[in-house]
Amino acid sequence: MPLHPGRAGRPQPASRPDLPGPAPRRAPEPGPGDPLPDLLGANRARILRCVAATTGCTTSELARRTGTSLSSASAHAQVLHRAGLIASTRHANMVIHQLTHLGAGLLTGRTPS
Repeated sequence: MPLHPGRAGRPQPASRPDLPGPAPRRAPEPGPGDPLPDLLGANRARILRCVAATTGCTTSELARRTGTSLSSASAHAQVLHRAGLIASTRHANMVIHQLTHLGAGLLTGRTPS
């Protein structure tokens, strides 16, 4: 991934052309009475909502946006992938996670067609 100078002269990753548009910095917070954290657990629900809020994000982005460690974000993403709620695709040295129809159905309460 090409680097360009960032704040204070530190290299920052350049934008990735394979992922259009900026992604939100933090995962969306659940509303009151949201049953998803009860079903999946708070961190896993936050990971799923973070993936849903983007067109695709890396494991590092998931960790940063959800406030979890990289290893925790990776483990949660693996479980969500095995459950069919997200699709995970390797691109060079990173894994891009995207919401599946099943995952979208779970978030919206609708049966995927």
